[in-house]
Parts: sequence; C-alpha cells; structure tokens
Amino acid sequence: EIGGLLCSETAIFQLPGVLATLTVIKWKRDYARKTERNWTSFFFTMARLIPRYATIIFFGLVYLGGRKYFDTLSIPDGLIRPAENPFYSLTGKTRMLTYALLLAIHTGKAVLIDPIGFSHEYGFECIRNVVDMSDARLLAPLAIYIGIGLVTLLCCRRGAEATVMWAVALAWLLTLFPV
Repeated sequence: EIGGLLCSETAIFQLPGVLATLTVIKWKRDYARKTERNWTSFFFTMARLIPRYATIIFFGLVYLGGRKYFDTLSIPDGLIRPAENPFYSLTGKTRMLTYALLLAIHTGKAVLIDPIGFSHEYGFECIRNVVDMSDARLLAPLAIYIGIGLVTLLCCRRGAEATVMWAVALAWLLTLFPV
C-alpha cells in the first residue's frame, strides 16, 4: 500500500488525507453507535493507531530521505517550460498570491464551480499573475478561508463526529495545492 502510494510524485501531499481517513474508518468501525463517538473514543482510536501512523510516517521520511540522497527534491532548471506551467518560476510575494488564487480555483473545481476551464494552470497567459494585494481576484481565496473558518466553527459546535469528518475533508483539500 505505502510503496504504491509513494511511487507517485505528489504522494507526500496525500499522507495527511490517508492518515485522517484511516483514523476515521477505524473510529467508526470500533464505535458503531453514534452515542459512542466522542472525543474520548476518537483519541483512544488514535492512540491504538500509533504503530500504523509511525509506519506511514517512517516510509514517508524514507521516501524524502531517498529523494534528498539522490538529489531529486527539486526540479532541474529548464525541465518545465513556461508554456507548460507559467507559475513555476514565480518567487516571493507574487508566487504566494498567485498560488492562493490557484488554490481557490482548484477548491472551486472540487465543488463543481469551474470559472476557468480545463488545464488552466498549464495554459500560457491563461491566468495572469497576482502581483499585489489590491487584485480583486484575491477575494476568491479570502471567501474560501472565511468559509472554511465558519464551517469549522459550526462543526466544532456540532460535536466530535462532525468536526472529525470536516478534518478529513480538509486533509484531502491539502492535496489540491498546486506545487
């Protein structure tokens, strides 16, 4: 399982989602009645899964260590052409702001809101870079951050099960970040 996952270039970003899903499945199987599902039972489930967590984290670290040892942690200059990914060469504030917009677009696509179309981040000049905070397009990531905050508060008020399920969704949302 782990070997298959780690052979993917972006596998390391999937580990939070895998760990969260593993935990919730085990929790729901062990505590079938909803009245049993509380924070105490959730943390008890996590404690019993520590050996599995350690194994998955160990293999993730071995994977990263191997990538570092073989000097494959970074992409060589010239491998990605600007026509394939015009955002690869961005740095600093421009990179952070542009990637915030791209994350908002990916998040929208995850919930079937698609204002741009297919393969937008790989189309040359399809999306202009965001160079400063005055760009109105940054309202999209801001709205998503506010929405995530509000849903998180609502889930916390509803109890352990709602909060844990939301945490799983957020863990998988991390895999959308365009590296």
